[in-house]
Amino acid sequence: GSDGKKRTVPSVKRERRSVARLLQKMREDKDASAEAIEALESRFKNLDAEVERLETERDDEQIRKKTEIEHQNRFRKIKFFERQKATRKLKKSQRLASEDNSEKVREKALEMEREARIDLAYIRTFPKTEDYVGLFVEVKDEAKAARRAEIRSEVSRKLLSNAEEDELEANAVL
Repeated sequence: GSDGKKRTVPSVKRERRSVARLLQKMREDKDASAEAIEALESRFKNLDAEVERLETERDDEQIRKKTEIEHQNRFRKIKFFERQKATRKLKKSQRLASEDNSEKVREKALEMEREARIDLAYIRTFPKTEDYVGLFVEVKDEAKAARRAEIRSEVSRKLLSNAEEDELEANAVL
């Protein structure tokens, strides 16, 4: 069972039943050694614990999936509209950056573009098991505002590190 494959509840239960049958036979057999019976009892207890653990993991996974689906349906429209808004913001900033403007306007446009990319990444990567905290709405709850800021800074860090990696790869090619 420890060859790297994930054991399933039915397979462990099957093994537990066969160990229980063998244990029953050994208890009825007068020639069976106490050590062998003890070893089988220990094995049975371990399998029992493993069944319990696997069932709990399975239940937790089912609850997590159900929550993800509920949140996906519940926050679908909000995320869609925010994605539209962020995409418009991104296109506008790219248009401003490409136009022949002053250096100050171009810098502001590049900053707007970076913010829009962070917004899009935030919307796309927001944890599916949590209630979505909108980007473009005022949040009265301090905890939600802090969570939004935390996720946004995490996304920003990831985007920055990805940009640095891309830059290094581009320089390596040259």
